[in-house]
Amino acid sequence: MMILWAKHIRDQEMPYFLTFQVVGLADVFTRKMYRDFILENLSYCPSEKGLYLFEYVIMSNHIHLVVQQKDGKLSEWVRDFKKFTSKKLVKLILENS
Repeated sequence: MMILWAKHIRDQEMPYFLTFQVVGLADVFTRKMYRDFILENLSYCPSEKGLYLFEYVIMSNHIHLVVQQKDGKLSEWVRDFKKFTSKKLVKLILENS
């Protein structure tokens, strides 16, 4: 299997190595509650969003994923994941600071 590094997702059906980083490289994921939120979000995606999640690593300020979207809509999944996750994460941070 070939894994592509995503600068731009050209082939929607291939597995990709993706990185999502926190704005300003803030060490958000050093707190368990924020890591747990990401894990809950990622565990939801295979059954509900058709995502194949091959590997992931949550670092202090970024996340690495190797994923594939079974319906060939990886760009749509990335858009939805980033939108939902960022809004909810900001809300959690504001509520717990």
